[in-house]
Amino acid sequence: IEFTITDTLSDTLAYTGASVTLANEDGDDVELVGTDYAIAYAPSDKEAAEPEEGSGTVTFTMSGTGLGLLDDNINGTLVLTITADAIAEGTTANTAHIAVNNATGDASVEHPTNYYEQVHITKVADTVASGEQPLGGATFDVYAVADSVTDCGTAPTSGWDKVLGGEESNEAAGVTPDRVLAEGRRSAGLAALPAEARLDGERHRARRVR
Repeated sequence: IEFTITDTLSDTLAYTGASVTLANEDGDDVELVGTDYAIAYAPSDKEAAEPEEGSGTVTFTMSGTGLGLLDDNINGTLVLTITADAIAEGTTANTAHIAVNNATGDASVEHPTNYYEQVHITKVADTVASGEQPLGGATFDVYAVADSVTDCGTAPTSGWDKVLGGEESNEAAGVTPDRVLAEGRRSAGLAALPAEARLDGERHRARRVR
């Protein structure tokens, strides 16, 4: 008797962990313990040479006791959740290979997410003496907001999910570090200005998030 799930991740994702749940046909949780299954991660050759790269393989295997629980819950639902960090532009679209005894099949991510790299904020100051100049030392928090939001206002509201915190613009170009973010609407909130900028009384604005 065999039950395995094998999933090779995209090279734009870096594996961070995995978990599994089992529910009976009524949707009630069925307790699984560590001896009921095994989850293994094997880095790809590329990742082994460059740890910051992704594309390793996750293998989930049910043990004898776990197979007994599956047999007791024939019409139940088993969910394997793999967590990973997006490290480059790409998508979470993926297909896992499932083997149950002599039968095999595939399962795909139902709602894949696209990610984009080199996302940053450019901070400028409109100065009386020099006009528009890059401003370093400003920090921002970035929030995910619903598509229905048309005015982000000046402060986050209940339900906003902070996706980046404490992003600081550099002195040379007033630009925050490049990040990888999921597609969707974002609000960049100015968390702090450098003390000298506040004292100068200059006007400041975030030019763009891209």
